[in-house]
Parts: sequence; structure tokens; C-alpha cells
Amino acid sequence: MKPYVESGRHAQELLEQQQNSTYAPNEQRLISNLRGFKQVINLLGVTGIVLIPLIGVMTRSSFIAAVVALNFLGIIVLLEMMERRVKTALTALRDKRLGIER
Repeated sequence: MKPYVESGRHAQELLEQQQNSTYAPNEQRLISNLRGFKQVINLLGVTGIVLIPLIGVMTRSSFIAAVVALNFLGIIVLLEMMERRVKTALTALRDKRLGIER
């Protein structure tokens, strides 16, 4: 294996160990939830980009494609709002841990 690949993997492992050790369990849970929301939002966006025109072509109806697009948009907006709540909770938890009052 190439030396720079090995050193990159070692650096990644050290970074993950350092990050995991500095976060409280609640913070780790919120961070993993945040990553999950981002992945699902991105997946739905990409799926919508591919699926909406395909549905429009298959049904030969721009109205149906627009309805599907609005459904995708509604779900993505809902997930964005949930992601925002997780970010707010994470910020509040970190502020509480550091003793910062807002």
C-alpha cells in the first residue's frame, strides 16, 4: 500500500478517536442524528431530481410531475426543520457544557 494512503488512514483514525473522546454521549447522539438528516436530505434531493422528470415523461403530465415535486419539496422542508431543531439542541448542549448563557 502507498505510504501516503496509510498515513491518511492513520490520521483519520486519530482524528476519530480524538473527536469521540471529546464529545459527551448526548453530543455524539445529536451529531449522528445531524449526519443522518443530512444524508437523507441529500438522498431525497438526488432521487427527486432523477424521478420527477421521469414521472413527467412516463405519465405525459406536467401536473403530476409538479405534484410529485411538491411532495418531495414538502418532505425535504420538514426534514430541514427537524435538522434545525437538532442543531439548536446541539448548540444549547455545547453552551451548557461550556457555561455560556444566551
